Amino acid sequence: MKNRKSTIKKVTLYLLAVVMVTSIAVCEFLPGDFFAPDTEDPVIAEPPPPPPTTEPQPPPTEPPPTTESPPATEPPPVTEDPSEPEPEPPPHPATLFFPGAVEGTDPMNTAFRYDYDIMVNGEIVSDYTRSDPIDFGMDHEYTNVQGVTTFRGNNFRSSAAWGNVNVRNETLTTKWQINIDGLQGWTGAGWTGQPVIVRWRNDIRQIMNIYPEKKAKEDLVEVIYGTMDGIIRFLDLDDGKPTRAPINTFSPIKGAVMIDPRGLPLLYVGQGVFTGHPLGHRIYSLIDYEVLHFTNGLDSFRYRTWRSFDGNPLVCAASDTMVLPGENGILYTVKLNTRFNIRAGTISLDPEVVKFRYKTPLSRVLGIESSVVGFSHYAFFTDNSGLVSCVDLNTMTPVWIQHCTDDTDSTPLFDIEEDGGFSLYTACEVDLRNRADLAYIRKLNAITGEILWEHSYRCAFDDHVNGGVLASPILGKGDIDGGIIFFVAKTITGKGGGVLVNLDKATGEVIWETWFRSYGWSSPVDVYTESGKSYIIVCDASGNVHLVEGRTGKVLRSINIRGNVEASPAIFENKIVVGTRAQVIFCIEIG
Repeated sequence: MKNRKSTIKKVTLYLLAVVMVTSIAVCEFLPGDFFAPDTEDPVIAEPPPPPPTTEPQPPPTEPPPTTESPPATEPPPVTEDPSEPEPEPPPHPATLFFPGAVEGTDPMNTAFRYDYDIMVNGEIVSDYTRSDPIDFGMDHEYTNVQGVTTFRGNNFRSSAAWGNVNVRNETLTTKWQINIDGLQGWTGAGWTGQPVIVRWRNDIRQIMNIYPEKKAKEDLVEVIYGTMDGIIRFLDLDDGKPTRAPINTFSPIKGAVMIDPRGLPLLYVGQGVFTGHPLGHRIYSLIDYEVLHFTNGLDSFRYRTWRSFDGNPLVCAASDTMVLPGENGILYTVKLNTRFNIRAGTISLDPEVVKFRYKTPLSRVLGIESSVVGFSHYAFFTDNSGLVSCVDLNTMTPVWIQHCTDDTDSTPLFDIEEDGGFSLYTACEVDLRNRADLAYIRKLNAITGEILWEHSYRCAFDDHVNGGVLASPILGKGDIDGGIIFFVAKTITGKGGGVLVNLDKATGEVIWETWFRSYGWSSPVDVYTESGKSYIIVCDASGNVHLVEGRTGKVLRSINIRGNVEASPAIFENKIVVGTRAQVIFCIEIG
C-alpha cells in the first residue's frame, strides 16, 4: 500500500507539472511579469517506479511471530524536539536600509540653497508617491541572465565579468578582431564603451531576428556593442562573425548599451553626440528593431541644454521600471508596462514617465554622466560638478547630498559590509579647478552621505582629456576580499602616468600600488578562478592590455592592441571583449 501511494503521488505531481508548463507557454507576460532564463538543466519529473518484486518464499514451518520488527533499512522515526524551533533566516539587507541626512548632508539645509521639482504626466507636482514601488535587491539578484547585461554588471555596479576563468599559463591571446568606423571625428569605441555579452534562452533566441545559422547554435553567446560610428553590432563571441544585422543610430554612442535584466528581448541605448539627428535614449525591440520608447535629451523640463545619455540605466524587475540618468540634469523613471507574448513573438511598452530635476549653487555644471546605482528604493548618482546624490525613487525626493570637490563621471559602487554597514565608493577627476590638483577617492556612508575616509593623488589638468579618476572601481572578492581598487589617470606624483591602487575598505590605507607609464580611463575588470584566485584586466591609453595578479598588483602579462583604450572591457568566462579609439574591436582570451 505504501508503494502504491507513493506511485499515485508522483503521477499526480507529474500531471501538475505538465499543466503548469503548458500554462506558462501560452500566457502573455503582463507588466512586471518576467521569467528566469535557464541557468541549469531543466528538472524532469521522474516516471512512477515499477511495482516491487518479491522472491517467492517457502511456506513457514512454524507459526509467524505475533510481532514484526521494522525493516533493518528503515530507521525508526525521529521525533523533533519542539523546544528547538527552526532558526529564522536573517533579514534581507534592504529591510535594514533607511537612509537619512545629517546636518552637513541635508539638501534642505539653507546653506545649500537646494531646489528640486517633480514632473508627472507633463505637470509639475508638489508631492508624489509611486503606486507600484521600486525595490532593487542585492547585486546577485539583479539578473538571472547568463552574461554581462549592463555597465559593471548589476545594480551595485560591482562586476563586469560573468563566470570563472580557467587560468593555466597566465597569458593573453587575441582570438579575433573586427574593424569599425567613426562619425564626424568620433572614432572607434569611446568612454565608457562597454559591450554587453549574453547567452540567450533558447526560446527567446528563436523569436529574435538572429541569422538562421546563428539561431541554430545552441551555445551561442552574443556580444552587443555600440560604438562611436553610431552602429550597434551583434557578434558571435566565438568567432566575431555577425549574428544579425546592425542598427544604425546615426549618432556616436560613447556609453554602454544595456539589455533587459529579465532576459526580455529589449535593448537600451543612449547616444552621446549630436549630429543633426534627434539625440536621446532609445529602447529597441530585439525581435524586429522597432523603437518602443524614445527619451529626447532636448527636454523642456531640463536646466541644462546638453542632451546626451552616456550613463547606463537600471531596470527594476519587481516594478517593471527603468531608472535613467541624463546629462541634461534630469533623473527619469519610466514605468514600462511591458507586454510580452512569447508564443506570438511580440513585445510592446506603454511608458509612464516621472522626472526629477534639481539645482544648487554647489552644482555649477548640471548633468549626470555616471551610471545610476540602485538599492532598495533609492538611487545614487554623481554629477558634472561633483555632487553625489541619494534620491528616494518612490517619492522622487532627495535624501542626502555630498559635494566631492570636482567633476565626477566615474560611476560609484555600492557595498554592504560584513558588519551590516552600507557604503558608497566614489572618486573625482581634475577638471573644474583648471589646474593640476588632487583627485580624491572617497568612501561615503550610504545611509547619511558622510565621508568616512579619503585618499588622493595629484593629477594633471587637461581640458580635453581629464586627469583623475574616470574609471569605475573594483570591489575585491575571493583572495582580494576587503579591498577597493581604483585606476587613477594622469598622475604627476610617484612613478608614472597612471596608478592602479588597492585600498583597504575599512581604513583607506594602501594595500598595494602598481604604476603604469600610460594613463587610462578604461575601467579595470576583476575575474576569479573557481578557487577564488583573482586577476585584474587593465587597459590604457597606449593600447596596452595588462593581466595583473589581484593579490599583489604584479603585472603578469601585457599585450598591445595598437590604439587608445578608453572603453571598458566586459568578460565572459575567459574571453575579454573591448574596442579601441583606433577603430577595432578585439576578443582576447586569458590562458
